Amino acid sequence: MAKDTLVTEKQMVLFELGTETYGLDIATVHEIIRMQPITKVPKASFYVEGVINLRGRVIPVIDIGKRFGFDKTEKAKNNRIVVVKIKDTTLGIIVDAVTEVIRIPIDSIDPVSDMSPLVTLITCWESPSLLIRWLFCWLLINCFPETRN
Repeated sequence: MAKDTLVTEKQMVLFELGTETYGLDIATVHEIIRMQPITKVPKASFYVEGVINLRGRVIPVIDIGKRFGFDKTEKAKNNRIVVVKIKDTTLGIIVDAVTEVIRIPIDSIDPVSDMSPLVTLITCWESPSLLIRWLFCWLLINCFPETRN
């Protein structure tokens, strides 16, 4: 008989877009890879950079900064592609940098009203100046239907 366990914290992968910090639930992050050549896809949405070949699998890649309306992401050695997987959908997200993996107490996470369809929860954890915008990957994927594979 399995014991009921109370989840008291969430583990998140933190990344930067511009000057802001975002987080993804670590359970949705398949892997984090260095930037690599991206093949353009004709007539794709403005934020779809194209596709990559990841060990024989074609993965769509989006520039989430473009989708959020940020200035174009400058190419730098810290840029990464965060590969997320939700159910049968795998998607690469270009970020400025992946900074760390942290554990956040559940009681420090607050829901956001209708400010953004992509950012669903925020937390001010350890410091009021550290505001983490939490992206739910299933929302992310549903908001980018043309990237489903």
